[in-house]
Amino acid sequence: MPKMPNVVFVLVDCANLDAFLGKTNAKTPFLDRLRKESTVFTQAVSVSSMTNACAASVLTGTHRFKHNVATGGEEALSRDVKTLAEAFKEKSYWTVAEATGSLLKEVGFDRGFDDYNFRDCSKTIYSAWGEGFFKKLALLKKGPPFFLLLHLMELHRPRYMTKEFNKAKYGKTAYEKSLSCLDRYLEKIFMVLDLTGETLFVLTADHGEKVPQNKVEEYLNQLFIASYAILRKLKFSKKYFSGESHGTDLGETVIRVPLLFQGKMFPKGKVIGPQVAQVDIPLTIADAVNISLGKETDGQSLMPLVRGEPLNERAAFIEERGIKLQRSEWIEGVRTSKWKFVQGIFNQQLPELLFDLEKDPLEKNNLAKERPEKEKEMKAMLSALKRNAQGRTTPTKTLSQEQKARVEEELRRIGYL
Repeated sequence: MPKMPNVVFVLVDCANLDAFLGKTNAKTPFLDRLRKESTVFTQAVSVSSMTNACAASVLTGTHRFKHNVATGGEEALSRDVKTLAEAFKEKSYWTVAEATGSLLKEVGFDRGFDDYNFRDCSKTIYSAWGEGFFKKLALLKKGPPFFLLLHLMELHRPRYMTKEFNKAKYGKTAYEKSLSCLDRYLEKIFMVLDLTGETLFVLTADHGEKVPQNKVEEYLNQLFIASYAILRKLKFSKKYFSGESHGTDLGETVIRVPLLFQGKMFPKGKVIGPQVAQVDIPLTIADAVNISLGKETDGQSLMPLVRGEPLNERAAFIEERGIKLQRSEWIEGVRTSKWKFVQGIFNQQLPELLFDLEKDPLEKNNLAKERPEKEKEMKAMLSALKRNAQGRTTPTKTLSQEQKARVEEELRRIGYL
């Protein structure tokens, strides 16, 4: 009987796609080498630009209509969906999570894990927690086959790094310096685990990140964000700065994420360009290691593309609802490789957006009025996708007052409240 491969699933919070593809001033020798040794998807699309909604989709292969989690701090993961951890546990894997940010047990992210460790986001991989984590890794590889979920917040504001990397040679901005630092510690994971072809390594993100390109942009961005934060604290306004790094829109920078797989079933140096969705990621992992997430999923396995076989592209559902927007500002949309359509969820007064992504990748030219036939087509596509994603309607489960208080405490600690 073939040995079951270990699976290391790294979820990097706020991973900017271009930066992870090497289009940056950061120094990332490990990531540069890893891309050459992996199968890389260059057009992976997240469901949102807020963590909880993305994490729930990437762990279940379903949209919010089934998994029930958005970002408002009131939703719990539905019992009607199976998590990756539960699927691995059914195959006698030891399931371990090292989580932070908003991936709280109260929301249900611990389901299926034998060992779910939640830490304050200040406990980075560079801290004493990190030292303990690497010791734990050394013990993990000596035990039974394991599934490890590692959630890293080092790139999230305020951008963590060691003193060594806070220098101009490692980047022009705090994000670039932070990425240079993280690169070295991602390499250490490989060194400690002594990863071989028997291990499946997956690296992706919850969502992308708007990153200032120079010190002036960075300074102005921080100034405006701080100003809006003061207004909110004094109760003069509830709004966030529109230039927030994520969480206020569905632009390309915040919904496109890095995605790579390394393992003996994934060709080295293979680059796959067609659009894939975040809900496809767990289905691909499950297919690669022969486990099952069940039938109530919205994604599809990407293994045919990995093998060089055709696979019909599916439109990707995207939405933004949560603490950085008022309910009247919530938006939803649908994306294909060529087109993106966005509309208000509850507020019909919000402008409808239609972008030709091939000709206008920066989304400067709204074609909603110029191309009414395409707008109608995309709107119908969105409606059909939502109907199919809803499937068997799951009852909405809300958190208790105590659980809500715990979630709000953590969101406040991260800086969202």
